[in-house]
Amino acid sequence: MDYTNYTEKFHELYENAKELVDKNILEIGVKLDAVSENDEKEFYLYLLDFFLQKRQNEVISRELF
Repeated sequence: MDYTNYTEKFHELYENAKELVDKNILEIGVKLDAVSENDEKEFYLYLLDFFLQKRQNEVISRELF
C-alpha cells in the first residue's frame, strides 16, 4: 500500500483547516449555521477547538496572557 498519497492528503486537510480557522475566526458562527449536516458541523467545531487551543497555548507560553 502506498502511504505517501495518504499522508499528503492528511497534510492538505490539516493545512486547509488551519487556513480556514485562521482567516475566518470572527465569522465562524455564521459559516457553521450554513452547514446542514450535524456530523459535519461537529467535525468543524472539533477542528476549530483544536486550533484555538493550540493558539491559546502559544499565547500562554509567550506570556502574552
